[in-house]
Amino acid sequence: MRFLDMRHETARTAKFLLVALFFAALAGCTPETDDDFSLARDKYLGSWQCQDSDGAGYHATISTGSSDIEVVVNNFFDLRGRVTAVVTEGTITVNKQIMQGIQGTYHCEGFGRLTQKSGTHIIYWEKYIANDDDITSTFTKQ
Repeated sequence: MRFLDMRHETARTAKFLLVALFFAALAGCTPETDDDFSLARDKYLGSWQCQDSDGAGYHATISTGSSDIEVVVNNFFDLRGRVTAVVTEGTITVNKQIMQGIQGTYHCEGFGRLTQKSGTHIIYWEKYIANDDDITSTFTKQ
């Protein structure tokens, strides 16, 4: 009889330890908050200092677009117009589109890569086109 009592006691102890272990593991989990979640586009949002390969320097801003992967580039090519772009973790693409700018209508497109140097985000535009002007540009986040 004593053997059965020990076995019963061991089973109760094992159950208790399993329940305690479960609650300890649950307590170690932290719920995901909005602060933990960021979109790829968040790195692109804000004010940028722009330097074109033709020597022009100006400011542009990038704001949210109509979806989680879309942004709006304001003052594209220093023409006071805006274009929409699609972004990933490391690229920004302006598909061919018509932009109304400071001196009329422009056919625009572009492609750039987002990098980070010394904590600063930089977009290197490998393709930066407005009408027939095809240059490169560097945007540095302010």
